[in-house]
Amino acid sequence: MLATLALDPAAVLQARFATSPVWEAAAATRVLAQGAHTFHGTWVAQTRAALRRTATALPTLDLLVPPSGHMADLLTPAPTGRAATLEDDLARIRATPVELVLEDLEHLARSTRSPERRRALAEAARDPGALLEAACTELAALWRLCLAPAWPRLQALADADIAHRGRRVAEVGVARALSELHPRLRVDGDAVTIRTACLDEPLEAVPTELVLVPCAFTWPDPLVLNHRAHPLTIAYAPRGVGTLWQTSAAADGLAGLTGGTRAHALRLLDIPMTTSQLAEQLALTPATVSEHLQILARAGVVRAERQGRRVYYARTPLGDGLVTGAVAGVPA
Repeated sequence: MLATLALDPAAVLQARFATSPVWEAAAATRVLAQGAHTFHGTWVAQTRAALRRTATALPTLDLLVPPSGHMADLLTPAPTGRAATLEDDLARIRATPVELVLEDLEHLARSTRSPERRRALAEAARDPGALLEAACTELAALWRLCLAPAWPRLQALADADIAHRGRRVAEVGVARALSELHPRLRVDGDAVTIRTACLDEPLEAVPTELVLVPCAFTWPDPLVLNHRAHPLTIAYAPRGVGTLWQTSAAADGLAGLTGGTRAHALRLLDIPMTTSQLAEQLALTPATVSEHLQILARAGVVRAERQGRRVYYARTPLGDGLVTGAVAGVPA
């Protein structure tokens, strides 16, 4: 579907970026429903195994998130910033007005050809409060089991993307920078043209806000929330998502050169991270990780860059060459 959404001109000029744990969880639910996935295949296999091992079922999420087409808006309230926790997001879902829940369920019913799914949606509409609570319980379970361990890396990927977009705005202007977010999205003046299978019905009023959410599990289709109760929100896959689950086959060789912890840190820093984010990935204290980063920085294989109040570390070209060279040297 190709749709052009008219915006208030100020919405484009004042577009803001945000991140959201629950958007990642909802998008990940769709990836699970779809099955095999180019970028997230490793995660899908591991998650399905974990769900089987723990006998964790997600019937409400399965109902609200079909493999394609409209997914329930109630699962993805427009993010308010970049510091929200899953608990913050779930509280907002629980506060969804009943009339919006019922509207969502009716939309899902119109979007499906399955009589069984329509009956299940009609049954869910009898108790919207119970539906919201069940959805939150399942999102929390999926998060704890399969997403929380990866969240520091997902957050680092999003932060790096947002920093890049900010630089592009300074270099080429707002419209062009936003048009680079996704091949299926174009910003021209006060119009956003987007090709997606997840577009709601036309709005009654022109959106006055635009929120952009880097969300690793949205590839290849962006997710669009264009409900009147929320700002227009577009989730897109951040840069570098294709390397998210990659691991190096040369771990032992690289570790022999730099030490195990520093080798692991160097491989992870293909995505810029703060000391705290990297510490979570390595299961070490920030102080210990800081010492390792200082050693890597003195060797010229990582660099530090301040963005606002945060300092991010990333591999330098020399560090890239070290990791790539180690992989190339692994015997077939």
